[in-house]
Amino acid sequence: MISEKRYIEIYSEIEDCINVVFNSIKATSTSNYILILAFGEYHGLLLRNPVLSPYLIDYTIDRYKDQNRLKFLTEFLNSYYGFVGSEENFPDEYRIHLELMIYTHIWESKPFLKTLYRIAQTLSGVRYPWAVSLPDTRKHNFIKTDIREVLEKKDKTLSDVISKGYHSSLRNAFAHSEYHYDLASGDNIIHLDNYKREDWEMEFVKFNDWTERFVYSALLSYHLYNSLRTRRINLSTEFDSTTFKVEIPSRNGIKINTVPIGYNETTDEFYFV
Repeated sequence: MISEKRYIEIYSEIEDCINVVFNSIKATSTSNYILILAFGEYHGLLLRNPVLSPYLIDYTIDRYKDQNRLKFLTEFLNSYYGFVGSEENFPDEYRIHLELMIYTHIWESKPFLKTLYRIAQTLSGVRYPWAVSLPDTRKHNFIKTDIREVLEKKDKTLSDVISKGYHSSLRNAFAHSEYHYDLASGDNIIHLDNYKREDWEMEFVKFNDWTERFVYSALLSYHLYNSLRTRRINLSTEFDSTTFKVEIPSRNGIKINTVPIGYNETTDEFYFV
C-alpha cells in the first residue's frame, strides 16, 4: 500500500508545512496568531444578555466535539502505520473500511474546517474571522472556494496538501456508501458508484493512490491539532509572557478594541485580564 519511507516523507512534508503556516501568521499578526491558538469564537446567543459580549476566547465546545475523532485517528495511525517489523503495510479490507470512515469524518468535521478557514483568511492578511458559517451540505464548495482557492494565493504548499488528500468524489461516495472493491482482477480498485462522467469526478481509485490520499488527509488533521496544542502550551515561553494583546470587536461589532488576555499554562486556559 504505502512504504514506511513514503509515509515518513509525507509526515515530514505536512509537519513542515503547518509550522511554516503558523510562523507566517505570527509574522503577519500576533493578534491573529494568538486568537487561533485561543480558539476565538463568535456566539451570537450571548447578545440576548444586555451586557455580555458574543466574542469568546477558549471556546471549548469545538474542542470537545472533535476530541474523540482525533483520539481515534491518532490510535489508528499508531496501530496501522507503525510499520513494526515490516517495510510495507499490506492492504486488508477491514483497514480500508476504517480508513474510508476516518476520511469522511475528517472532511465533515466542522471544527477542523473552521480552523482551516481561519488559517486561510489570516494568511491573507485580514483580521481574525470570529464568525464562520459552515454549510451543513455541499461542503466541497466551501473547501474549494473559501479554503483551498484562498490559500493558493498566499500559501500554495498547504493548498497542495489539501488537494493531495481531499476529493469530493471520494468523500461523497464513502459518505453515501456508493463504492465497492474490485479485488478479483488483482488491480485492487475502489469503484466509486456515484460517478456520472463529469470532468472533475473520479470513477475509481487504486488502493495505492487511495492510501496516499488517506495519509495526506489524516496527517493534515493530526499535525494541525498537534501543532495547535504544542504551540499553546509553549506560548508563555515563546513570548516570554503570560499576557497578550489581541484585537476583539466591540459588542456591536463596529469598533475594534485591543484587549489583554492571559494564558495559564498549568490549566491550559486563556482568560480575559
